[in-house]
Amino acid sequence: MTPTFRQDTQDDRTWVLEQLIKYEGGLDNRMYECATRCVDWNIINDVKDVIKTWEDYKTKFPSSIPISNRL
Repeated sequence: MTPTFRQDTQDDRTWVLEQLIKYEGGLDNRMYECATRCVDWNIINDVKDVIKTWEDYKTKFPSSIPISNRL
């Protein structure tokens, strides 16, 4: 079965990414997967929950690459 595109899902993912970029002050490649997980788990209504999910994600999946594109 082919997944269907839903604009509201894309909008939610974009919102989560915006919150993560504001929080970190730049873009980390891991943010894309974390944003997708937040949407899948319906963590889209509270910035605090998004940030907690991001902090947990960073701990679980560490990276040696520094955050690029600092604001």
